[in-house]
Amino acid sequence: MLAEGALDGIVSAANPSCFDVRGGSVARLFPNYRHDEAAYYTKTGIFPIMHVVGIRRSLVEQHPWLAVSVAKAYAQAKAIALEDLDGAGGANKATVPWLPADVEEVRTLMGNDWWPYGLAANRAALEAATQWSFTQGLTKRKLDSDELFIPSTRGEVKI
Repeated sequence: MLAEGALDGIVSAANPSCFDVRGGSVARLFPNYRHDEAAYYTKTGIFPIMHVVGIRRSLVEQHPWLAVSVAKAYAQAKAIALEDLDGAGGANKATVPWLPADVEEVRTLMGNDWWPYGLAANRAALEAATQWSFTQGLTKRKLDSDELFIPSTRGEVKI
């Protein structure tokens, strides 16, 4: 539908199948998106949250340990992925020519944890998102970021 012009645009983490970096009919809204995103991060300290994990309240009530255990499992998985990204064992896990330089550039701008987990590390982004949701009529009131996390997961996740 995008390629045929039936859709004006999409928001996606991945390029649509009809996207052609060499100048096809589908293009990025922001051609210099890396520069623009870095400038926005520098100005606000906010980089968009990529994914959110939700757990049904009834499950947490039945199993109070569940939310913290899930948070720890994700933190462990991320630690493994970051170690792999650094080429642990002498080889990169992706065959991208400038991957080490790109990782170094991101770390220079954003530190070692560019997608942090937890409430404290994401408060600015969450407050912005809850404000935008209220302003745009997606929520009836401005939610407080603390409401989005059960008390046992509001602190730093330690693995």
